[in-house]
Amino acid sequence: MRAKGIIAQILSCSRDNTEDGKPLHLSTLLREIWPILTATLPSNVILQELVSPDSERDAYVHGDAAGIHQILLNLTSNVVHAVDKESGNVSVSLDVSSVSEAKRTVTLSIEDNGKGMSARTQERIFQPYFTTKAMGRGTGLGLSVVYGIVQDLGGEISVESQEGKGSRFTVTLPCLACEAIDTLAGPDCSSEPLERDDGLDRGTGDILVIDDEPALMELMELMLNGAGYPVVGFANPEEALETFRQEPWRFRGIISDNAMPGMTGLTLSEKLLEIRPDVPIVLCSGNQEVTNGSATDPEEIVFFQNPVNWDDLLATVADFPSVSRQEQREV
Repeated sequence: MRAKGIIAQILSCSRDNTEDGKPLHLSTLLREIWPILTATLPSNVILQELVSPDSERDAYVHGDAAGIHQILLNLTSNVVHAVDKESGNVSVSLDVSSVSEAKRTVTLSIEDNGKGMSARTQERIFQPYFTTKAMGRGTGLGLSVVYGIVQDLGGEISVESQEGKGSRFTVTLPCLACEAIDTLAGPDCSSEPLERDDGLDRGTGDILVIDDEPALMELMELMLNGAGYPVVGFANPEEALETFRQEPWRFRGIISDNAMPGMTGLTLSEKLLEIRPDVPIVLCSGNQEVTNGSATDPEEIVFFQNPVNWDDLLATVADFPSVSRQEQREV
């Protein structure tokens, strides 16, 4: 399945819960989302898949695909941010084990060789709003969201880590018995996005997204659409600049990759701000020197380290001011 189709499925199932879930084959879900995981990694990180033969056959759980996908995306994003070496390694493993004669579990582990964490950090890592990232670089919601999803699925999540030697996150979920797989049924997820009904006011105005990698641009576009935000996407920064020049008050904010041929995201941002000095901009980069920012960077630019944490990004987008209908008409 293409990456665009997987993301559309994640979004269309985003309001499912375990009561409305169905049997899911975890090794199949892992293979489906693997191209997305690898596409969002910086070039210095190697991602390895380790799936046991038992998992290929028996790794069924009861839940919704969107929740499993979010666990994988958030945990992978978290461990990649911990890898600051020239050559980082992240492994994703899946296994089935017997707890008793009548009970089995599916174990998903994500391990990295990054900087690790202290015992104190491990105690707090799943608490809401706790983050080890620098000020302005994270909301601390990603792992608490994962914790909640795992709990809803009837499972457990734990972390093992040693400073300087990396970390391992382990998710343990109840494994469905073969007879349960045949009797449980749930609604199939359509490819049509669902309207959001979470009580949040998403205001007015489009979000302009620029990334020279079409698959990543579509990924960002679909994730924002699924959160209720209208998006206009471009793979060419020159085309995005011209569109913004013609309709600057159409857009409530900008999200751009930095490393693009012909024009960097930082250069594009400066040109956009010349046209409309108050437009908020999110600039994404795998280069830490860029995302650390400098004293000369415009205050309208917020920097995100690739791979982007979706929860942190959506929290930033929620702060984009609405564009009034009057401003749009005056363009």
